[in-house]
Amino acid sequence: MSLPHVSATPGLVTIPITVGDLTGLGVISYDLNVDFDPAVVTPASPAFDQAGTTSSGMLITSNATNAGHLIISAFQAGPVSGSGTLLILRFDVIGTPGQSTPLDFADYTDPGNNFHSGFRFNEGDPASCVIGGSVTIPNVTPTATETFTPTDT
Repeated sequence: MSLPHVSATPGLVTIPITVGDLTGLGVISYDLNVDFDPAVVTPASPAFDQAGTTSSGMLITSNATNAGHLIISAFQAGPVSGSGTLLILRFDVIGTPGQSTPLDFADYTDPGNNFHSGFRFNEGDPASCVIGGSVTIPNVTPTATETFTPTDT
């Protein structure tokens, strides 16, 4: 499982979760929690897009009620197959130029004392290896503009 490192300006940014080949591994569900700095990005509404992904046939729920955490659960009756984009996360970039936030799959216990895995398939089988990403808002360098000065002829 991996998240990319992206450069984004304020507004909507999409973050694909990339996965290796799941064919024959019996994956029918996954749960994840992505941690981020809520001063830089917040989950968009909706917080994910499953169209054209390996999760396109899954029932997916998201929970973004706890600042800095995006919790997603997905399942379906039959096993997932293929590789590529597992799911697309959607965030609103709200920070200022020069700010950055890591996007990390991280274990999290919410205020209700409910545990959420950073990432796991099914109930932990097959095992997964995760690689986090980031969102950086680039510094804007002002560019010189030409000024027209009329001259008498």
